Amino acid sequence: MQGNSRRWDAVLFDVDGTLIDSLEVIVEGLGATYDRFLGLSVPREEILAVIGRPLREQVGHFSPLPLSEDQSREMIEFAVQAFAQRKALEHEFAPAVEALRVCKAAGLKTAVVTSKSQPELDLFLQEFSGATALDAAVCASHVVPPKPDPESALLACRLLGILPERTVMIGDSVFDVRCARSAGCFSVAAAYGSAPREALEAETPDVLVESPEALLEWVGLTLAQREPAHA
Repeated sequence: MQGNSRRWDAVLFDVDGTLIDSLEVIVEGLGATYDRFLGLSVPREEILAVIGRPLREQVGHFSPLPLSEDQSREMIEFAVQAFAQRKALEHEFAPAVEALRVCKAAGLKTAVVTSKSQPELDLFLQEFSGATALDAAVCASHVVPPKPDPESALLACRLLGILPERTVMIGDSVFDVRCARSAGCFSVAAAYGSAPREALEAETPDVLVESPEALLEWVGLTLAQREPAHA
């Protein structure tokens, strides 16, 4: 990985698969939801393919018929409970969280941009050790449509008062890379999350990192060495 001399003003982080390892929580929770409401045993690789989308889209993805509002709400409530029951399977990617702190210490504005709903985001922020290093948080409840549409990233930039072209967006899914590119942000793909490396490479991100440790190294070499902003 090479550094980039371009000056950045903000960094946007995805949550699941980027800052926290929640893969098994999501796979098992969604699997239980599909089994309970749809009578389906969905293969793991197919569940992985929908990670990165909002929960409302995830619960209805494999339904043979469109879900009613009541059905969707009931499945979402069940899935959230299923995730909470499996919380012990989740842990933070410590080097990635440290990368967030390094960005904040370097004077960069920071935010999370996630496909979680507002209740899911609230629960995450209550327990996230890096919460005090965040200046803003954007979730799927704040935008229509969510990632991969650019609106999530653009909203985060507006909240931070930063131009998208001066913003780095880091995420582990193809939806993150597409969102970043459409918004005009510099994209960093985290190849240690849910998406296969080859799928991320096919999206041609600006940078691809192989591990949380590699992300921290890249941040230290590239973002923490930035020039001070002009007055």
